[in-house]
Amino acid sequence: MSASRETILSALFDLGKGVQWDSPLRGFAYSSRRLQNWVECPVQPAFYQVEHDEMPTQKTGMLSLRRWEAKWVIYQNVGKNQSSIPATENNMILDALDAALLPPPGFETQTLGGLVHHCYIEGTIFRDAGDLDGQGVMVIPIKILVP
Repeated sequence: MSASRETILSALFDLGKGVQWDSPLRGFAYSSRRLQNWVECPVQPAFYQVEHDEMPTQKTGMLSLRRWEAKWVIYQNVGKNQSSIPATENNMILDALDAALLPPPGFETQTLGGLVHHCYIEGTIFRDAGDLDGQGVMVIPIKILVP
């Protein structure tokens, strides 16, 4: 029996919300699995996880594999400070999220602590640094392969 959906998706959320970047280290000031509009977001930078599609597959005589999709949605508003470069903030956050999804030492895939076969970023990453209005947004597609 594999781990429950909630156990797996909670582990993914915990992995993402805990990242840190920059020097001195900074992290997300707010995180939730319930997406809000950035106007309603209590404080930024903020980390949200939304969970969407599942694609079950069955191969005769072989193990089945399920492909789940989630998205990490990031809000940051450093663009309101005219002396900052908002794209730099997006780049640092994205680098930290990439690093969080690297396989642990001695492993070939990110298994979320042995819960899944592999978890990784795949697809187009939407990036708006917030140059015009100060509000930065990223949407990062995550794929999860579940045995």
